[in-house]
Amino acid sequence: MHFWRRFGGLVVASLLVACSGSGGGVEDVSLDVDVVADTALDERGEDHYADTLEDLTQEFQGFQIRVPQERSADCGSVPEGVDSTLTVLDVDWLCTFDYDGVSGFVYVQNNLSKCIVLYGPLPVFDTVGAWVSFDGVVTAIEAGYDSGGNHQNDYIEFDWNELHFRNFHSSFGVGWRKCQPMDCLEVYEANGLDLVEDGCTAERTLPVVCRPIPAGGGIPDLTDTFEPCL
Repeated sequence: MHFWRRFGGLVVASLLVACSGSGGGVEDVSLDVDVVADTALDERGEDHYADTLEDLTQEFQGFQIRVPQERSADCGSVPEGVDSTLTVLDVDWLCTFDYDGVSGFVYVQNNLSKCIVLYGPLPVFDTVGAWVSFDGVVTAIEAGYDSGGNHQNDYIEFDWNELHFRNFHSSFGVGWRKCQPMDCLEVYEANGLDLVEDGCTAERTLPVVCRPIPAGGGIPDLTDTFEPCL
């Protein structure tokens, strides 16, 4: 794949069933999991905590949506007064896909892999799982996620059907920074270099909706609420 970046006791208080809205969005699935960690650790210890989180996965379009977990990385030498250990949640994304008459969904799981320091600590993620779903049929794909450096203009890249795709941003605000999640699609030849179609111009000709998986797990709302940045 070619990337741009070369360098026992479970208490669930509420479970809302996801369903398609009239506008093509997906209603939020909410899990009250405040007690999950404490209960699992108290009753069966550290090992059971991971098992409990696995039990909380939610099915959506054939995907098994996991609950993001906290991970830490050593940042090495940092400015005075800055914590040398970076701790962040997994950054998992659920996105719509619509290109050349084919519509579906993309789900990408990303774990913190290391910390780099550019003005301040920044996370670097490894993609540990990625899939597409069409009519509920899931296929594993090659993908990568970049958190976008200091400006946090993040993107997801993935290969499918002999093409290379990038979910990016069609609008930027002050300081050339994004003002909302990834909202559009760029299409490249399989080499990841030759542009086939740029759907991330100001006209946003290839719109997508990308939402992070909530900290407590569940299915994010995939309603398209895009507005250009100021």
